[in-house]
Order: sequence, then structure tokens, then C-alpha cells
Amino acid sequence: MEAKFLGKDSKTTAASAPTAAAAPAISETDAYYAIAESEASSHAHEDMRRYLSESCAPQPPGKIIDGDHALVDVFRRSASFFKILTYLEACAEAVARTPNAGRTTHRLEDAHPVVRFFLGDLFPFMTQLVDTIPLEDMATQRFGNRAKRIWHRQMEAGLAPRLRVLAGLLLGGSAEQQSVQELADELAAYMKDSFGNPVRLDYGTGHELHFFIVMVICLQCLGDDGGALVLPSPPPAAEAAALSEGSLPSHYLRERARHVPAPADIALPGPVAPTAMAARCDLRQQFVFFVFEQGYLRLMRRLQRHYCLEPAGSHGVWGLDDYHHIPYILGAAQLIGREQPHTLRLHREPPATADAIDEVHEEAILTKHICERPKVLQHKGRYLYFDMVDWILTNKIGPFHEHSNMLYNISGVAYWEKIYGGMLKMYAAEVLAKFNVTQHLLFGRHLPWNTKKVE
Repeated sequence: MEAKFLGKDSKTTAASAPTAAAAPAISETDAYYAIAESEASSHAHEDMRRYLSESCAPQPPGKIIDGDHALVDVFRRSASFFKILTYLEACAEAVARTPNAGRTTHRLEDAHPVVRFFLGDLFPFMTQLVDTIPLEDMATQRFGNRAKRIWHRQMEAGLAPRLRVLAGLLLGGSAEQQSVQELADELAAYMKDSFGNPVRLDYGTGHELHFFIVMVICLQCLGDDGGALVLPSPPPAAEAAALSEGSLPSHYLRERARHVPAPADIALPGPVAPTAMAARCDLRQQFVFFVFEQGYLRLMRRLQRHYCLEPAGSHGVWGLDDYHHIPYILGAAQLIGREQPHTLRLHREPPATADAIDEVHEEAILTKHICERPKVLQHKGRYLYFDMVDWILTNKIGPFHEHSNMLYNISGVAYWEKIYGGMLKMYAAEVLAKFNVTQHLLFGRHLPWNTKKVE
């Protein structure tokens, strides 16, 4: 089925539907994962029906929708569904109209200790495993090098002590050890499923979603409830002065547009207090630019290419991307308003001092520029959306309108803000509301099942 972009304007073209790839054979050595997955999916039918009305928060996190399509509608009307969208909008707001080098905290050494842990310990550990585990012969396989299963097993074995450190950083030094261990176990459940499936040797938006939930848990533990970065109108005198001086981004004055309206009985968080906006925006930017983009996304590209991971549930040429969706939401937010020429305030690259900022005049960036290779090369270092398109062009052959039909069609939408809103709607409809994704979604203390308050 074609995934539809919820916007007005589009281009049209023709492309051939891809043929389905045969499922990879599973050897006896993979019984460890096959048994684990079977046990995780062994809910009896009568046990599943009670979730139509009951609420719960499994600890450690577990699957609930698994095997029952009716539960998808329950999830779509729940607070957890809108909690994911709320934090996604919160992160997008923080990077709106902000190129990579325009973020508040530019150097990793100045970032939050939790952010430094991801980039300085967790991701380097996983990358080192890739370097040390030899690949297996791919002569009889189209997708999925079986060495990925060894990587996954060693990754899981090394997670426990590292996630205890992460949980300690999130809860603070005075936290009880039991609370630290419970949070570490919760993070581990999501983290283990954030890098693809070790049995099917695939990766898709469901795995990406689990890593985003890791980010949500971290932000929530650090005091961020996902509230909107919206100032009262007119803003208080102190905030108005800060805006005029350029120390607060101008998009604080914009109201959060509810692209996917929540039901009336869902209690969403209120806007961030004006005095906390600068710090809250900075923290969200650090998680987007450092943790998600520089850490997770770069590691996943390495894994996808190195192990030839199969796209999980891909629509082929009729889908947005073989593996990802969230980078397009964040990337489109960065480009809001860039249809007109503008001036950027960018941090200088090292070895410049931390406060070295240049003002750079940038020409208009049109939505159609993603179809022009010179423009993609020009903007890929500043904007995540163009970086994603460049990665596609690097790994696929043939005309862009054939192998990336949906992105080509979306480039016909006139404004980046419309693309951003359409990407959010598409994510809600084609990822969060799809059974083939949510059947694997884990629910726990920070993502409870069937509640009406985002908490």
C-alpha cells in the first residue's frame, strides 16, 4: 500500500514496484534470538482482550499490541500516542530555522553530561564492535550479513553496565540503587531494539522509534515534559528584550500548531515557562544534533551499509525512505522560512573559540532544490533534510524521481513549513498508527498503556 504524504501540492511520476525479497534462512546458531522473540510474543488471546479497557505500565517494558489489531485503535486514542508526537514536536521546535552550526551549544565538551555519555562512551563502544567483528560470506545472501547477530549479542552484553551509568546520570547521585537499576532495565529494553532485528537482520522506523523513546525518557528524567516553546503575546519585558537582542530564537513567539489534534480527554503538557525556555531549547538541541544526528544516525548508516540490513516494512520506491522518517521531520523544521534569502549566525568550526560566531548570508533554499545535486551538496552540511537526500543519492543509482518517488513528489510542496506539518501527519498515520510497527512497540513506566494523561 502506498504511504500518502498529507500535503496539497505534488509532482507525479511513474516507477516500478519492487519485488519482495525472500526471508533469510535462520540457522541453529540463531536459536538464542528466535526463542527470545517467540517468548516475547506468546500472549494468549484472552489476555490480550483485557487491554481494550485496562491501563498498565509493564516493568520492564513489554509488547501489548502484539497479535491484536483492535489494540492499535486503543493506542491511537491514548496519551502515550500523543506523548511521542508531543516530544517529536518539542524537538522539532528547538531546531526550527536552525542550521547545524547555528545551535546554542556547538562543542561536545560544553554539552550536558548525559549527552557527553552517549557520544563519548555508548556509541564509541558500539562502533568498536563493528570494527572488531569480521563479516561473513554474503555469497548466498541478498540482505543481512549474519555477523550482525554477533554484533547484536555483544552489544547487548555490554549494555548493562553502561546503562546503569546513564541511569545514574539521569537520576542524580542521591538516587537509590533500586531506582537506578529499574531505569537502566527500562532503557535497556528500548535500546536493544533500536538497532535492528537480530533474527530478520532488518531495520526500519519501528527501531528508530524505540531509540526516540530512549531520548524521550532521558529528556523527561532531566525535567523536560515536552511543553511548547511559546511565549505569551505580547511577551514579558525581559523576554521581549532578549528577543530583540537575538539571545532567544524568534520562533518562540509562534504557537505550537497541532498537526495531529489530540482528543479532548487527553491532558497534554502546557508551554514551557518563559524563564526556562533558553535552557530547555538548548537541551533539546543537544539531543537532536549530538545524540540523534551525530551519534545514532551515523551509527545506523554504518550498520545499514556494513551489514547490508534489509529495510523493514519498506514501501520501496513508493515509500519515504527505506529506513528512516524522524530525520525528515527534524530536517524540515530546520528549513522553515528558508524560502527567502536570510542571514545566519553560525559557530566557527574548531579550533575557533567557543564564542566565535560569523554572520553568513544564505540564498533562498527552495523545496525543489532537493532534486538538484549541486544544491544537495551545498546544503547537506547545514541541514539534516539535505543530508538525508545526499545519503540516498550516495547509495542508490538511477534518476531521483524513480528511486525516491515520494520525496520527489513532496518537493512540489511550496513551503518547508507545509512539508514539516505533512511529515508529522504522515508519521502519525504511517508509523505510529500502523500495526506492523506498533505490534513490536514496548510499553513501560515512561510509555504506559491506555492512559489519558501525558506523564
